[in-house]
Order: sequence, then structure tokens, then C-alpha cells
Amino acid sequence: MKRWGMAYSQVRRQRRELAIYEVWLAHREEIEKGLKKDDVGVLDRLPVLLAPHGVTVEQARAPALADMSMVQLKTRVVARLLLATPQIDGAEIAAALGGESPSTASTYRKAAEELIGRGYNPEAGFDPDISQE
Repeated sequence: MKRWGMAYSQVRRQRRELAIYEVWLAHREEIEKGLKKDDVGVLDRLPVLLAPHGVTVEQARAPALADMSMVQLKTRVVARLLLATPQIDGAEIAAALGGESPSTASTYRKAAEELIGRGYNPEAGFDPDISQE
């Protein structure tokens, strides 16, 4: 058994965020390649793919997330990691982002800290960049 150096709940949360990020990454890649008209894309399968990670159908289909850039999505991944594990180091952030460089991980960390400073709270469903209706 691999020991992560973190509490089980933190590892589970981190793996969940990584799974969400990977699904969105696949969706963005489909958009860039161009999906044929009647094909089912990863976005259509999103609720099924994310259900094991505790994401509701409504959350998975949130249109605001689909409009975000990859930088915004990665920033949110790092923000969630920081909220779960404030002492997380740059290497762990880089690994969670799919092997980004330490300088890129540092840039995302700063952006995530700024986002958290503006009130980002995924547990409460608050994102300052998404209009609250």
C-alpha cells in the first residue's frame, strides 16, 4: 500500500479533483479536434464519469465551468488542493497538474491563493468568477 503522507480524506479529495480536471482536459481536447455532429463527447458523459467522485449531475453540467479556460480550471484545481492541504508543496502541485514545471506550479499557486483571497469556496458553492443566481 502506498503511503501518501496525508490523511485519507485529503488524498481522496485530491484524487477527486484530479479526476475532474482530467475529464475537463479530455473535453477541451475534443473541442480542439472537433467532434462530429452526432458523436457523444466526454462532456455528455461527464455526470457518469464524475458521479463516483461525489459530483452531482447539476454540478457536472454547470455551463459556467464549460466556458472557463484551461488556466482557470487548473487554478481551481490548485485552489482546492490548497484549501484541503495548505502546506502542500510545489512538487505535489506540479504532479496534480499533470507534471507541470515547478515555476508553472508556483504561478498556479499564486493565482489560486488570489482566488481564495477573493472568497473562492467550493464547499459552499461560491466562485467569485461565476455569477451567483
